[in-house]
Amino acid sequence: MEVSEQTNLRSIRGQLGDRPVLAGEAEMEAAACALCGADDHVLADVQRGFRMVECRQCGLVYLNPRPTPDWLARSYQQYLPNDPEAIANWKRMMAPLYRTARRRLIQSHPSGGRLLDVGCAYGHFLEVMRSVGWQVEGIEICEQAAAACQRKELAVQTATLATAHLPLVHYDVVTMFYVLEHVTDPMGGLRKIYASLKHGGLCLVRVPHTTPIVKFLARLGRRTALYDPPYHLFDYPPSVLTRMLRETGFENIRIEIDAATRPAPIGRRMVSIATSWVGRMLYRISGGRLLLPGVSKTALAERS
Repeated sequence: MEVSEQTNLRSIRGQLGDRPVLAGEAEMEAAACALCGADDHVLADVQRGFRMVECRQCGLVYLNPRPTPDWLARSYQQYLPNDPEAIANWKRMMAPLYRTARRRLIQSHPSGGRLLDVGCAYGHFLEVMRSVGWQVEGIEICEQAAAACQRKELAVQTATLATAHLPLVHYDVVTMFYVLEHVTDPMGGLRKIYASLKHGGLCLVRVPHTTPIVKFLARLGRRTALYDPPYHLFDYPPSVLTRMLRETGFENIRIEIDAATRPAPIGRRMVSIATSWVGRMLYRISGGRLLLPGVSKTALAERS
């Protein structure tokens, strides 16, 4: 499985590489299922003292209890890497995902369009799309990253998806790369994105799929922190993500396995490349029906 995917992202963040946040250090609140509203779950795993649970009614995996929005907003000011080498490593690691997305968007919108990247970090994907003629905007909660984007003359709001101002029926494309698992209210966030898209507009969402790896390793007696609590609030099985998009109003929903991240350490890079390759081959051979568990997924959906 793509075990390194969450480790890749975590390993180049500044403060978390030294000492992860443990339960008892965060301000917490109880949470019901963000999809179906049920408070009926089973324990999926405990990592760093945080409980990940799986809803018995719909299958969504979520952190319960979870950090309060205020605590998360403060913590995300130190979440991203802040030194030039780490930022450059982040850019190189994500570059294959951005190239794949750029090709897809150019094919679907040959003349360009308006694009919003939610959780845009230092604006690397915005720069990629601006270089091929798109009008780009971003949302980023981390003040230092948003300021870095603004210095590059990128239109980036310092906000969360919940607090950002988004004009209605405005964007041709909205993208989120490894963001939806951090959003406290994913259904509310998806509804807001839906409303901001033009009719026929495209939403592209990349998320990890960690639960199958955690369950597999648990059977081998191995404990992990792959859910990356307390920052990853959710883990999305493909069927659950599809339902969330459908209930938001999106149509022509498809879940794909595409490019892998390229972390700097050679071992992690090889694991990431190999598992992604296996996942893509199985996906293609099966005509898109087989989605290898544990490999990150990209969801594509259109506004009607």
